[in-house]
Amino acid sequence: MLSELEMNLEKITNQVRFVKEIIDGKLVVSKKKKLALVEELRAKGYKSFPKVIEATKDGELEAVLENEEAMEDEKTGASDYDYLLGVSIDLLLYASMLIYSRWLSGRLPRSA
Repeated sequence: MLSELEMNLEKITNQVRFVKEIIDGKLVVSKKKKLALVEELRAKGYKSFPKVIEATKDGELEAVLENEEAMEDEKTGASDYDYLLGVSIDLLLYASMLIYSRWLSGRLPRSA
């Protein structure tokens, strides 16, 4: 359970960093192919979270790949960054990013 909490904290920390870099103009995500963006995320040191490993931990024996694009993402590792690439547009708002940053640093109560 502790390792799951640590993994979730690492994901959230990476998401806040991802959003902050977009807001600050350090990372541009528009008009890029997914694979190029994933390569940039790797180069910037973002952690990957393979879906197949997570599914196996949850007791699933086979990865469920819905279409050809999902199979290609799995082969290239692009789907390992879906936790970042699937961030809601709401989080890209500066105020939302500040709230999550403060929450992570302990300056806001966890119920906020």
